[in-house]
Amino acid sequence: MKMGEKLLSALPWLKPLLETEFYRLCGCKSLKQCNFYCTECMGSPFCEDCNNDPLKHEGHIYLRVNGEMMDSEEETNSEEEDVDPTSIDDQLTCQPDVQANPNSLRKRNRKGNPNRAPFS
Repeated sequence: MKMGEKLLSALPWLKPLLETEFYRLCGCKSLKQCNFYCTECMGSPFCEDCNNDPLKHEGHIYLRVNGEMMDSEEETNSEEEDVDPTSIDDQLTCQPDVQANPNSLRKRNRKGNPNRAPFS
């Protein structure tokens, strides 16, 4: 058994991932590009808004595709080429990205002088 066949048998989501077309507009009305892939659903790619929807992929392991993909017209023979697993960048981000809004930490400016007596 070749290394590529071993890898495909160990990772059943890898072949559908490699055949998936990314960076097209998502169908969820957000007009964002699809650059996420769920390794458990192994369906079509989805956008950031679909990823934030707790009902769709809650608790699933998903991948985010970064960079530009090769042209889909370019064909490769997967039987002749071995996939090198060391070239895969595994970047897990399990913690949410929280950023403080600096405007919410300050008091709001009041209009006029609040200590002024009316009609004086």
